[in-house]
Amino acid sequence: NTINLQGQDVVKELKRTGNSEQEYYFAKIWDISVLGAAQLTERPTEIPAVAPTVKPEPTESPFPTVTDKPSGMPTESLPSVIVTGSREDLQLGGMTTSSYGYVFNMRTKPDANVVLLTGMDFYTEATSDINFELWTYAGNYQDKKGAMDGSWTKIGGGVTRGRGIGRYTAIPEGMFKPVSIDGGGATRAFYLTL
Repeated sequence: NTINLQGQDVVKELKRTGNSEQEYYFAKIWDISVLGAAQLTERPTEIPAVAPTVKPEPTESPFPTVTDKPSGMPTESLPSVIVTGSREDLQLGGMTTSSYGYVFNMRTKPDANVVLLTGMDFYTEATSDINFELWTYAGNYQDKKGAMDGSWTKIGGGVTRGRGIGRYTAIPEGMFKPVSIDGGGATRAFYLTL
């Protein structure tokens, strides 16, 4: 029962420890609890519980209908990490680089499917609370530098604690809205401002 009462504290500690060690095994844990014996289900049987029917009834196909239009957000994620700078890249001769924001493009390969971006880390020398905003545009940022025409969409923002020199700061899950990058060589721009 102690785990059930302290479940969120256990989850936070697992995520904090994983982030500090840059090991992300527990990044997607939302809840942890203990089940009582009454909540357990029976083991599956090795043989069917009901005899098969002579004529199976038709069911809806589990496969999607092929169309010439994209389906939108992908339904399956393939975990991967894109690193734009190593720890060494972020330190120059013991000193740090300094900036108040980043603007960059991400592009899929010509033969790639849709990519779903579910999180982002950034670099800051700060170890205090920092305000940030993350914006995106479906296209090349060079086409929309300084544009105030509503083409950029805010997908993240809030206050988070910076992790300091040589370490990446993760945007907390609740402060980031997943966004897709179309396949087939499509480009999506991102602008992170601190």
